[in-house]
Amino acid sequence: MVLTLQRVKIGPWGGTGGHAWDEGGHGASAGSYTGVRRMSIGSSWCVSSMLFEYDDNGKRVKGTLHGERDNGIPEEELDFHGEVLTHMCGYHDNHLIRWLQFRSNRNRTFGPYGNLLEDQAGWTRFEVSMEHSGSIVGFCGRSDDFVDAIGVYVAVWNPERFYDSMRRQGVRVYRASPLRMDLRQIEEEKKKEEVERGRLQKELEEGRESLRNIRLKLDMPPDQRKRLIRRDLRVEHQEIERQLQEMQQLERERQQLEQQEIERQLPSRQQLEQQEIKRQLQDMERERQLHRWRNFVTGGETL
Repeated sequence: MVLTLQRVKIGPWGGTGGHAWDEGGHGASAGSYTGVRRMSIGSSWCVSSMLFEYDDNGKRVKGTLHGERDNGIPEEELDFHGEVLTHMCGYHDNHLIRWLQFRSNRNRTFGPYGNLLEDQAGWTRFEVSMEHSGSIVGFCGRSDDFVDAIGVYVAVWNPERFYDSMRRQGVRVYRASPLRMDLRQIEEEKKKEEVERGRLQKELEEGRESLRNIRLKLDMPPDQRKRLIRRDLRVEHQEIERQLQEMQQLERERQQLEQQEIERQLPSRQQLEQQEIKRQLQDMERERQLHRWRNFVTGGETL
């Protein structure tokens, strides 16, 4: 089975709650997924969750869980590449997907998921069938705790039969070429190209100016050429001297900052002298007290 590069988006059907999600495979190797390999649909009083695994030209790609997690949900495996999804139908109540069912090209049914036993007043039925003209290769929709809406991406095998079938079913389709690029990415690439073009243009102008100067020098008389060379050397020497002075000034400023930091961290000389005098006075006072105590013990003085 050969899938063309033409992709279309159908739907979504359902409510507008939750957050939007899109698994059309726009970043896949061929611009979109090439099929559905596995799916796991949560079923309660509505379609509570869905998780799909897609095919990207032979590579398995697992989608994101949409809805509430339930580890007891069984997985449905398709015999890909020979088996593909070609039909989807269901009901929604303008808020949530209440019932859902799929069918493959081998007439194998997946589902139903959800509950049709409740009062269906206000429910809306939706259905899309490719009728041997395409297959479902991706999904989109909205979800939060449950699945609010669902739509599909279809790989078209027979465009004439496919669009005729969609018209007869009253289904609106949107072309979704896998070759499309995000507009923001296009703008960023355009800006990068403009910057690179400007840089190359500047280098080209500088090269042309250098070439003109060289030609002028070659066309000059020898004496004038020597004077010009000496002038260029003087200018270059002055520029080197200027850069050297700037470097020396920066070095002096750096040394001053280091000295200021050292002086800030270390106590001043006067503070050190005061601390030393205070320590000596404390030692003399302790010595005097010790001397008086000795005199008292020997009877020579009273405390």
